[in-house]
Amino acid sequence: MENKIFQEAVSLFEANKFDEAKKKFEKVVQIDTKNDEAYYYLGKIQNKFQNFGQAINFYNKALELNPDNEHVKYAINIVNNILNISNSLYYENPYTDDDLYE
Repeated sequence: MENKIFQEAVSLFEANKFDEAKKKFEKVVQIDTKNDEAYYYLGKIQNKFQNFGQAINFYNKALELNPDNEHVKYAINIVNNILNISNSLYYENPYTDDDLYE
C-alpha cells in the first residue's frame, strides 16, 4: 500500500500538483517513518514554495535515514547556495549621507 501511495505522490509531484503530492508523501512517512525518498520529496516541495528552512529539515531527515543519498546531498547544497546568494544581495550603500535627507 505504501508503495502505491508513494508512486501516486511522485506522479502528482511530476504533474506540479504539489499540495496533493505533499499530502500523499506525508501519508507515506506516517506509514513508514524510514522512507528517505518521501522526506526528500517533501523537501523538494518546500523548496518549490521557497520554504528553505523546512526544506533543509526534510532533507536532513532523509540524509539521516540514508547518508549515501546523493540527491539529498545535492539538494542541501542547492538550498545553501540559494541562501548564500540571497544574503549576499543585501547591499548597504556606504556613501549615503544622512545629512542629505534633512
